[in-house]
Amino acid sequence: MKPVQCLLLSVLLLCVVTTAAAQTDCPTLVRAALSAVDVSCTDTGRNQVCYGNVQLVATPREGATLAFDTAGDRADVTDIQALQLSSMSLADRSWGVALMQVQANLPDTLPGQNVTFLLFGNVEIENRASATHTLNMTALRGVNVRLRPTTTANNIIASLRQGDSVSADGRLADSSWVRVQINGSTGWVAADFLSAEDDLHNLPVVEAGEPSFGPMQAFAFRTGLADRPCAEAPDSGILIQTPAGSGKITINANGVQIRLGSTVYLQAQPNNLMTVSVVEGEAVLEVFGQTQTVPAGTYSQIPMDNAGQAAGTPSYPRPYDAAALATLPLGIAAFASITVAAPLTPAQIETALATPTPQPQIVQAAPAGSSDDSSHSESETGAGGTPRSGTWNQSQRLTTNTCDPSASGQSVGTMSYTTPTITFSDSGDSLVWDAPGWMTLGMGRTGDGVYQSVTDYDHLTITIAFTSTTSYNFTWSGIYPEWQGAPACEYIMQGSGTFQG
Repeated sequence: MKPVQCLLLSVLLLCVVTTAAAQTDCPTLVRAALSAVDVSCTDTGRNQVCYGNVQLVATPREGATLAFDTAGDRADVTDIQALQLSSMSLADRSWGVALMQVQANLPDTLPGQNVTFLLFGNVEIENRASATHTLNMTALRGVNVRLRPTTTANNIIASLRQGDSVSADGRLADSSWVRVQINGSTGWVAADFLSAEDDLHNLPVVEAGEPSFGPMQAFAFRTGLADRPCAEAPDSGILIQTPAGSGKITINANGVQIRLGSTVYLQAQPNNLMTVSVVEGEAVLEVFGQTQTVPAGTYSQIPMDNAGQAAGTPSYPRPYDAAALATLPLGIAAFASITVAAPLTPAQIETALATPTPQPQIVQAAPAGSSDDSSHSESETGAGGTPRSGTWNQSQRLTTNTCDPSASGQSVGTMSYTTPTITFSDSGDSLVWDAPGWMTLGMGRTGDGVYQSVTDYDHLTITIAFTSTTSYNFTWSGIYPEWQGAPACEYIMQGSGTFQG
């Protein structure tokens, strides 16, 4: 009998259970492994991996050391680069199981709430989030939080009052703006309006528009397929549950952005499919700008390429096989008690997707006394409501063009007009902006009333920020690097739209 070996890798607990000869049967192995998780890892803290009885291959991040000697030992997820668990072996009387608690984009004001991951069976997971340093900062006076680090457009997504605290995780190279996490969204605040408990230069330098993911909030993974060794064991996979009342949490798995306020079961194989089964709540999947809502009782699949990354858009939801999910290990103490949804019929799926969920409210005006160096009045923001689908009248003005200002109609100050049709998804999480003769864009919600599309290999960002139910501000910002001898250049166009009907 091989000794139990442990090494830990991604933010998780690995449990390989070796039992006595009388416990070599599969159902007993399942119960013993899950019991070990409950005994050793119930109190695992935020962004920690707990060590139980583990048999796994773990890869630490550069410069980190992992030491798991006794059941219950913990490690920070920031120290883990990759983790490989084992499928159940009745010969070795072992089964790989891992538990992990991740902050994701939950606010620091909810320290007791975490996103819970349970990995089991033949699973490999790699942390794709950059190692981050965060800094608590305090507003010196009222200031706006903006979608991008600029005051040349009305891109306000939130506001801070004097004395409010916020967590910063990045800065521009000149330290003029800092990137912050607020209400589950990413925004920017002018650094002059914040004080810090530590040197601002300790924050990493980030680019505007660069995604922000905490440890294990972005990851690549693969699992076995239909590999349960007995009817009492689940097929290999990852269970993820968000805390109740926290709203939707965003993760990125294999290049698929998943917004969930729910419990989901993930499986994936390179050059095959990634399957997202929603057993409670709802998930919204986004790939290549296309979104798909997946209600409880259904699953959606995304094609994977040879590298195990998304190669296509999510499928329309289908009813899942209740019998195949009946043995999911949802009974561990770290999970909140839930009722696994019954499979929906095709008619019920259609009804669920046609029933609108509450749409996001438009961002409120900044509080009295709020100020920053914005050239726009705070009264531009609306008093709340739901933006409308239909035809809009949009005007825009070219404000910056260092790319080809000599081209016809491309000089700074040029005005143009268009009449796009905007169609919101039922959930309000996305919209389609269709400007005849110009372009059609799918845009995802990045904040209250704010929708964005990043195209052209992340160098072009188009943002719509609704200021009321019938008006919005529009920004087209392109920062293009050197390419084939042409110098780097910037192209910015700004405008506004009003609802026509």
